[in-house]
Amino acid sequence: MGNITRRQHYIPQMILRNFCFDNNTCWEYSLNTKTFEQKKIESLFYQNFLYEIKKDDGSFYNPNGVNSAEQGFCQIEGKYAEFFRELFSELDHNDSVFIDKENRELICFWIALIIHRNPMIKKLLPENAEQFGYSIRDRLNIDYNFLGLMTKSVEYHVGDLIKGQMTFLRAHISEGFVISDFPIVFYNDVLHNYCYAPISSEYAVLIQEPENALKNLDKCQIIDLSLVDTVKKNKEIYECLKSAKISDIEFGNSIIAKKESILRHVVMPGYDIFLHKK
Repeated sequence: MGNITRRQHYIPQMILRNFCFDNNTCWEYSLNTKTFEQKKIESLFYQNFLYEIKKDDGSFYNPNGVNSAEQGFCQIEGKYAEFFRELFSELDHNDSVFIDKENRELICFWIALIIHRNPMIKKLLPENAEQFGYSIRDRLNIDYNFLGLMTKSVEYHVGDLIKGQMTFLRAHISEGFVISDFPIVFYNDVLHNYCYAPISSEYAVLIQEPENALKNLDKCQIIDLSLVDTVKKNKEIYECLKSAKISDIEFGNSIIAKKESILRHVVMPGYDIFLHKK
């Protein structure tokens, strides 16, 4: 088991770094303990051996090789690190940006991938297996590989998201955006109706239905939010997390039952910005 990464992050450290008040440290607020704590990003948003299959004898197995999922995600993150650096540079110096379909698809893929890497979504994926060509027998087979199912589901959601109008939101200088265990907010139960995804403490992506069919989707507006509107966006993240916690209590969350301290946390760039949202 020496070659398996123990801490497998479902929100990449390269994104968490964008919410730090120094290079590797952020403030974490826990809904479970209602406390604030400074945390290094390596100790945030992970679960031990999240993407490995544990056999009855306690050993780990993966049809593609142990640690293959974690290695694949790391390769994707490496490519996106430069992509986001260039994107942030464009956003810093413009009031609007032109992003062609290929690059908008990259952003939509990132959003969909982050959703599907979440431990709870990973647990729910088999419920929709038949929609993507997997039978119940497939799910019971030890060779069932959630990566195959996840890939098809991600592609489906990218196809939905790419239809929307993409806007970038810039946080008020005195506030900053927050991120949480469930870092993407959806409304109306249809993915492209409303999707809000913070990608740093300064910037977030908003995807909504276009105002009309002739709208140029390549032109993406950058909106400077007021302090009040920035707080509202952070409130959306917080309310989404509270709803997830209520669902934990109602339906029983096996991860929390095992005392895995990974869910229901908010990460922010500063301690004081979140006090008035509780």
